[in-house]
Amino acid sequence: MFLTVDLPAPRDPPPLHLQHPHSQMVTNPNLQIHFPPLPDPKYSGNSGLVRQNQKQACTNVEMGKQIPINPGLAAQRNEGMAHTSYANATVNRTVRKNRIRLETRGYEIQDGKPVVVFTKEENDLLAQTCKWTIIGKFSHIRPSIDIIRKQFAKMISSKGNVKIGVYDMHHVFIDFDNVDDHLNVYSKNFLTFGESHIMKILRWTPNFKPEAETTLALVWINLPDLPWHFYEWDAIQRICKPIGTPLIMDKATSSKTRPATAKVKIEVDLTRPLVYEVLVEIRNEEGKMEVITQKVDYETIPAFCSHCKVQGHRDEKCRKLHPELRAWKKTPMMLDKAKM
Repeated sequence: MFLTVDLPAPRDPPPLHLQHPHSQMVTNPNLQIHFPPLPDPKYSGNSGLVRQNQKQACTNVEMGKQIPINPGLAAQRNEGMAHTSYANATVNRTVRKNRIRLETRGYEIQDGKPVVVFTKEENDLLAQTCKWTIIGKFSHIRPSIDIIRKQFAKMISSKGNVKIGVYDMHHVFIDFDNVDDHLNVYSKNFLTFGESHIMKILRWTPNFKPEAETTLALVWINLPDLPWHFYEWDAIQRICKPIGTPLIMDKATSSKTRPATAKVKIEVDLTRPLVYEVLVEIRNEEGKMEVITQKVDYETIPAFCSHCKVQGHRDEKCRKLHPELRAWKKTPMMLDKAKM
């Protein structure tokens, strides 16, 4: 919502419908209300000052100080990044990213060097703005960004906006504003550009480093003999939560045309032990329970090397950890040639 006002900006209290529901400021007539500083002026054709996000004028009283509160950011803060489920983010599937407002804080000097500080809460809040970002990794030098953007648009049908930017010669960042678009691309293992340029699909994380691959991987699992009435997404999500983050069911599972097993694609951490059994308890009001042992069968599991920080081989096959694996074994033909 945009509001056009004349300079200088008024310093009246915000309307009642914009005041924070938990604020006690409206009941204290002696309490002065301070607004956060206005954003940089943006002049329209009629030379009026356009100010966005009037809702950010709400304030809250905490520890005796006036702290600007953005209700939208408070909802993000409560959402919890670590437990976000891709397939369960159905409330608002297309989100316009608003400006993040952080509390003004000075810098410190440590050993003669300036240090700026972000709290864990602020770091998580900023990371929320990138939760629908995907990293595309090319094993060899990537194609030009124009080719990537053009072919991506042909391969992927998008509901929202998609932005693709270059990170280096092997990585691109793909940013979505629609959860369905993000899930559609992330559920793929790779995309092929041209005849030979294969781009691996990786999820962005706050600790991303180009030289180290993520420990997260997508795998298909089977839940053999899953009770027929559990072939519902909410039930399958609950069963798969100890295994990893469930993303999608295959077509036969969602349409209930294969009673023998349910098949789900999940995100697992390759550094953690795999779960092969999940106990499902059905409890009644009297406290009695029925226990079902649900087996978990994995399909292809990517190998991960903790030394190289890459997927593709395990520690026991790492040639950096085991230099003897690099030595060529001389065949009889090679020995004969050496004698000649």
